[in-house]
Amino acid sequence: MITEFQTQYPLLFNLGIFAIVLLITWVIEHVVFKLVKGLGVKAGNPLPSSTIFANIARVCIWLAGIALGAKVAFGYDLTGLVAALGIGGIALSLGMQDTLQNLIGGLQVSLGRLVEPGEYIEVLGQRGQVKDVTWRHTTMIDTAGKTHIIPNSVINRNEIIDLGTSGDVLVPFLSPLGTDLNVMTEQMKASIEREFEGAIGNRGVRIQIGGTEYGGISCRAVADIMRSEGSESAIADRIARAIDPYLSTDMPE
Repeated sequence: MITEFQTQYPLLFNLGIFAIVLLITWVIEHVVFKLVKGLGVKAGNPLPSSTIFANIARVCIWLAGIALGAKVAFGYDLTGLVAALGIGGIALSLGMQDTLQNLIGGLQVSLGRLVEPGEYIEVLGQRGQVKDVTWRHTTMIDTAGKTHIIPNSVINRNEIIDLGTSGDVLVPFLSPLGTDLNVMTEQMKASIEREFEGAIGNRGVRIQIGGTEYGGISCRAVADIMRSEGSESAIADRIARAIDPYLSTDMPE
């Protein structure tokens, strides 16, 4: 029956074979894509967790699948096309110079682990958390929730500052004269620790005492807070509200 159908409808038969090859390619591509991404997030694995390598694997699988489908279904060998592309490679590279720069930049950034998803970085004055490194750009989310899409070539050419998962936030304040500084310090630290429970970094909370000025004592609260808590201004506001009840000579117990 299959032979009869092939004889009567050769084009439909060949298209069906080609479709089956593409379907198998689609299944393999999905499995490999998830596998490569999964390997990237495993601890101790040298493969970066960004999607650039998974996407490169995806493109290679589709190219191989299309070439195989053309060979099996239509008897057309695409190696000649590949050779033709090789001859015109110089012209193609000139026309896609920006794309190639971003692809190479993404590979260098990922293989060198200069930027990885989840890290907090600063580049060209922009601060945020890296979400992904694709074949063309790096996606970063700032503390205000805005998305920054930065070409990989820009990331690769400029200084990258690793901000770490937490950072110091400073809140200056003036303590009234006559305040018991030891008691105030302990109470303020405890209040800030309660406010940011589970979100305080290794440097902890410090209350720094300065000189006397403007009828009070110049001080500042310094807290190492996880960047996931929000912007520095929002964190500073929460610290200010946490220490406010203790900025008087009649402090609460």
